[in-house]
Amino acid sequence: MAHIKDAAFHRGFMGSLLAVMALVLMGCGDTSGPGIAPAPLPATMAHTAVIQDGYVGAAACAECHAEETAAWKSSRHNAIFRPGAAPAWKTSPPPAYSSEELVVAPLPDGGSLQVQKGGAVGTYSIDGVIGGERMESYVTRLQDGAWLLLPLSYQVEGRTFVSYSQGTCGVELLYGIQEGNWQSFKRVWNHRCIDCHTTAGSIGFDVGSQRYDTTYVDDGAACEACHGPGSDHVKAARAGDVTAGAMVNPGDLPADGSVEICASCHALSLPFESRWGGNRPYRPGDDWSQAYLPLLRPSEEGSFARLTHADHTPAAGVMEYQGLVQSRCYLEGNARCTTCHNAHGGGDHLLKTAAGEGALCADCHAEEVAAGEAHTHHEAGRPGSDCVDCHMPTDIEALGTRLASHAIDVPLPVNNVEFGIPDACSLCHGDRGADWAAARYRELWGDPEPRRRRRLTVAFMRKDVDALRALLFNPGESTLLRADAASALARIQRVDAIPALVKILDQDAPLVVKRYAVDLLGGMGAPADQPFQVRADHLQKVEDAGVHAALRRVCETGVPVLRLGAASSLARLGAEDGLQQLEALLAEPVLAGGYRLHQALAKYNLLTGRLEKAAAEFETVLSLTPNYLDAIQDLGFVYFSTERFEEARDLWMRGLILDPENKDLRLRVHLAEDEMRKSGLLPPAASGG
Repeated sequence: MAHIKDAAFHRGFMGSLLAVMALVLMGCGDTSGPGIAPAPLPATMAHTAVIQDGYVGAAACAECHAEETAAWKSSRHNAIFRPGAAPAWKTSPPPAYSSEELVVAPLPDGGSLQVQKGGAVGTYSIDGVIGGERMESYVTRLQDGAWLLLPLSYQVEGRTFVSYSQGTCGVELLYGIQEGNWQSFKRVWNHRCIDCHTTAGSIGFDVGSQRYDTTYVDDGAACEACHGPGSDHVKAARAGDVTAGAMVNPGDLPADGSVEICASCHALSLPFESRWGGNRPYRPGDDWSQAYLPLLRPSEEGSFARLTHADHTPAAGVMEYQGLVQSRCYLEGNARCTTCHNAHGGGDHLLKTAAGEGALCADCHAEEVAAGEAHTHHEAGRPGSDCVDCHMPTDIEALGTRLASHAIDVPLPVNNVEFGIPDACSLCHGDRGADWAAARYRELWGDPEPRRRRRLTVAFMRKDVDALRALLFNPGESTLLRADAASALARIQRVDAIPALVKILDQDAPLVVKRYAVDLLGGMGAPADQPFQVRADHLQKVEDAGVHAALRRVCETGVPVLRLGAASSLARLGAEDGLQQLEALLAEPVLAGGYRLHQALAKYNLLTGRLEKAAAEFETVLSLTPNYLDAIQDLGFVYFSTERFEEARDLWMRGLILDPENKDLRLRVHLAEDEMRKSGLLPPAASGG
């Protein structure tokens, strides 16, 4: 693979990340020591200004809000990123970590780790600490300004290193981030983590030099992360008017608006807009459902399925949103995060009052709390006597421990018996088994069927189409479960699900449900391996069912993010006006300034053989989100197909730096170099090479 190494170093892609790639491919040496990033170019500065416009920082807030600031400084929100901090083990390093893939040893200086993989050894300084109360993770700053997540986390209580894949927020499972590929671009903190671990963070990435000049207003989640930019308010307050320039107060918003501010960091979701460049990302007070798309559990397979239980409640990570918005406390009681938590800090787990004895639940459930043992059937002061013991069981794996579920539901051992879903009774009485717990539940509380139909586990697991339709059109149900129902119907029924999906688009349904519905309709095309006439007949059946007409209505009346989804689905279905509908959206600044519209145009032009237009659109995508691997692979294919072999090779080399273990990219590089040799752009390969 020497040609890969030589070409990469000659081209100079990604600065010091080349050395990281070399560790994986060839076994190069030490990459320690921070470098000095050059001043950003005007385009980078402009995007940083857009992101940080109006933010003033926590120090300005402290002038009037000293008590809240003091509480925040001691909170976990402030500890989620601490540049320059020392690890908890600095004066007493724990034993080295060893696995089949990695050997990691803390050095005596207490501020660096020695990492050995495949015979290659590197020493990395710890330049920042993430978290700390339960678990710490570490970042090291490379010479190109990238902050790379080091491969291990440290469990504070057990004083031991654990694989990063045991993880923190669930991203590790979702993206397959494991210790063996720890030098992957997926582990670059500036890219993956900055959105939640700083306030008004800007990646500051320059495409030309492939270097970072990352900046942020505050490290950690500070005041403006939840209240929005404060410059107008601070200016007015300093002039004596504390009522002007009002900021967003999550406690004053309706439950959905309040919870969605927290969801920007505490939900497993995909941001609509890239933080690399283009438009301004989400701020408190924006419409969260336009800025993010929460992930669902579309099937029992795939990486995201491992993050949820079979009843679609969270199983791993610290993403409480997915659980809370399914709860009756939220749906009927308008509970929000701040009902129980004080985000400024203080108290165990930021709770407003001490946990235990129903103190947090009595405002809404006074009768049950007053009933005591008559309700709980557990002795006061013993496990099972407190509300959270049964209704918020610790069935979520994260931070090297088990965390409480925020789905706030009743324990249902019968679902454990039938579907393997953890329940509170069996977690405490594991020695007696789930069958015993199910029988005991019936003795104490009666028939569980009405309760478990509430979350419709049976509908999802047994493909109960009528129950799924009822859920989809139930305005009182969770938005996520309704979107889940749409996904399940499409998977189970295929084209027979079209009437329900079309109907939901014409109703006053939540935007998230509609976004999933338009995407599901776009997937109703015939499989590509079918004969032409079979595919043509299938597409005609889809059109006759009203799919195209429904999508065109959305293109005319929906919000921009939904219109883009509808236009993309029309294009995927091969509609004659698919390209026209996409191009019409270029008049929408919120879409034209982001990468997703250009990605849709690029894909359409590629699939229809318009290679020059496809190349231009992919190039725009990469100018807005420079290290988008899918676009890198596809643009390289366009270059290769139009005999621009050297450009294809160089682009795929850039992709290999981002994903060093990508076998498909390795093969593509070889194919491009073979064509370059035929054209005389490279010398013939050495015999036996």
